Amino acid sequence: MKRELISLFVLLLVLYQLNAAEAVNLTGHVRYLSKDIGPRPAGSHAEAEAADYLAAQFRKYGLKTEVREFKYYSLRSDDVKTSRNVIGTIEGLSEREVVICADLDTPRDTLTST
Repeated sequence: MKRELISLFVLLLVLYQLNAAEAVNLTGHVRYLSKDIGPRPAGSHAEAEAADYLAAQFRKYGLKTEVREFKYYSLRSDDVKTSRNVIGTIEGLSEREVVICADLDTPRDTLTST
C-alpha cells in the first residue's frame, strides 16, 4: 500500500532519514519558509509560493508529488479563496500506511497585516 504524507516540516524530517546528507539543510528549509517567504496566510501569494517550494523539494527527493487546489470561503472577506495541499507519496512494501500532516499556511501576521 501507499504511504501518503501531507506535510511541511514533518515530511522534511522524514526525508532526513532518506538522505542524511540533507540533515544540515533542514534549517535552510525552515529559514527559507519562515524568513524568505515569511508569513503565509491561507489563500495568499506567500502560501502559494511555499506550496511550490515544498512540491519542488518533494520532487527533488524523488517522491511522487501532487498539488491539489481547493477553494474555500474566508471568514475575513466576502470572496472565495484558493489554497493548496501538497502531497508527497512514498511507496512502501508494507500493507500499512502512515499519514503525517502539517499546515502549510500560518496565522495572519499582526505586525505587517499579511
